[in-house]
Amino acid sequence: MKKRVLAAAEDGDWKSVAAANGIPLQTAYGWLRGGTTSITPRGGSRYKKVTPQHVEKMLDWLSENPLLSLTQIKQKLAVEERLTVSITTIHKKLDGQFYTLKKVIAEPVAMNSVINKDKRATYVRTLMTVIGENKRLIYMDESNCNLFLRRSQGRSRRGTRCCVKVATARGSNVHVIGAISQTGLVFWERQRGSFTKDKCCEWMRRLLRTVTDEMERIVIVCDNAPVHVDLEKVT
Repeated sequence: MKKRVLAAAEDGDWKSVAAANGIPLQTAYGWLRGGTTSITPRGGSRYKKVTPQHVEKMLDWLSENPLLSLTQIKQKLAVEERLTVSITTIHKKLDGQFYTLKKVIAEPVAMNSVINKDKRATYVRTLMTVIGENKRLIYMDESNCNLFLRRSQGRSRRGTRCCVKVATARGSNVHVIGAISQTGLVFWERQRGSFTKDKCCEWMRRLLRTVTDEMERIVIVCDNAPVHVDLEKVT
């Protein structure tokens, strides 16, 4: 169609040719101004300032240090990649890779170390051996809470602070110490105040008095809290 319109323009009757072929006159006029019969391609990829290699680089940086801010990523792109982009562009590229802002969870360095993995394996093997010997496992632990509670929000006139009179010190903690076995709850107590090593040993003696099984068939399992240090000395 374009070639027909351009050929008719040489005879001066291009409008009739365009109308006969259903081509808008404005479109035909644009073809005449271009003066070429070649058909330019449409669509295809466009120029992108931030290439997939740049995005991969940003993901590598975040894998090494997830605490990097968008401003720091922008600075690293400018220094290492000679690329100047906006923070909004960086945010869109990371969002396209499903990277979002989250609350940081602190994970200790030794959490999954080889030494700790070996200790877990030893613990599981020992536990399975005890179960195989048909001994009774009793798990003990404690938890604490404080009953000193108050609302953290209040109302006051605009421009003034919301102040209330409170006690100088909080009340003492309430500790709940309990022990369970395969059959359910074995023994528990509630104590007010600090729970020390001596109190923990006394609680363990009271627990053992309530158990009807022979002492040789009982295995106490507890964590490595400081108050459990002297439990092995309880008789």
